[in-house]
Amino acid sequence: MTYRNVALIGRSGSGKTTVAEVLVAQFGYTRVSTGHLCREISLRMFGVESKRRLNEITEALRSVHPGIWVEAALRGVDAHPVVLDSLRFREDLAFALAEAYFIVAVCAPSHVRRARLAARGQEFELSDEKWPSELELSAQDSDIAITNESAGIAELAVMVGSILKERLLL
Repeated sequence: MTYRNVALIGRSGSGKTTVAEVLVAQFGYTRVSTGHLCREISLRMFGVESKRRLNEITEALRSVHPGIWVEAALRGVDAHPVVLDSLRFREDLAFALAEAYFIVAVCAPSHVRRARLAARGQEFELSDEKWPSELELSAQDSDIAITNESAGIAELAVMVGSILKERLLL
């Protein structure tokens, strides 16, 4: 079977990486992470990966080139299908739409997202909710939305598989 490329949108801690991992495991996708690049830069330069620092880095590099994160993440990737695990901005979405990606919004309540971020050791303050990377794209920008309130990974995998399997076929 041949599947469409997928791009995930959603706020920090909503479960985008977990959904991407499900697509890798169930359908053979290659995961391409924009967030991983930013976290790596933050850790190498500052020794932390707080949301504030990540957002500052994101905005600084976007001021140099608006599509930098998606372009950098995809550089050298020669695989199909791919799942881009975190679109954050209108220019990222425009790229994905122009390339006929299937857009999936991953949603979770803020208290669930904050608990997940804390569990992975990522500092997150309420003011971090106001950065463009958290607000610019919404579920309305997607082909489908998956609500990931408190599902365990096994439950989420079943939900993702059942919701997306037929929709992703080319």
